[in-house]
Amino acid sequence: QDAVALAALGCEVVAVEREPLLASHIRALAESGPALPLTVVEDDFYQVSLPAASFDAVVYWDGFGIGTDADQRRLLRRVRRWLKPEGWVFLEVYTPWHAARSAGHSMRVGEAVRTYAFDPEGCRWLDEWRRGEERVVQSLRCYSPADLRLLLEGTGLAWVGLEPGGRMDYITGRYEPQAPLAQAMSYTAILRVAKSLL
Repeated sequence: QDAVALAALGCEVVAVEREPLLASHIRALAESGPALPLTVVEDDFYQVSLPAASFDAVVYWDGFGIGTDADQRRLLRRVRRWLKPEGWVFLEVYTPWHAARSAGHSMRVGEAVRTYAFDPEGCRWLDEWRRGEERVVQSLRCYSPADLRLLLEGTGLAWVGLEPGGRMDYITGRYEPQAPLAQAMSYTAILRVAKSLL
């Protein structure tokens, strides 16, 4: 939806989506109106091959933290290579304090039960899905802003600031779209190509 909305505003957009169903959804949205400057690439954001120095901005929602710190640093270096010399990055990062507060909360999603846990030693948010005997656990590394600034060392990207996201109230089951950073589920880190590399 973000890719289609940006393209509708006149931005030339390359949307990277690894799930075929979601890639089809992007294409269907784009084809439902006038022609848009939008290309959909079905690939993994951590593996995709994109041309160097091609983009004014890279936006990454809902996936940063998959794998190790080394994986995140490698991804950030790749993102830097995709950017034009004065490019920007808008990166959604999940917070450890929200992940810790979510631990133990469960909810039913269709036929599945989803339960959250938190690994404090690895600072990882654990998201378990169960349906009958089937069980899948997803794991995502959470970063405080200070942790993320340390992770940026050697990537060619510099910290500019952040925008706090919303919070989930697991007691009422409501999502609040805006929250103070200390309560936020995530924040958008705003990064730029480091000036020393311009």
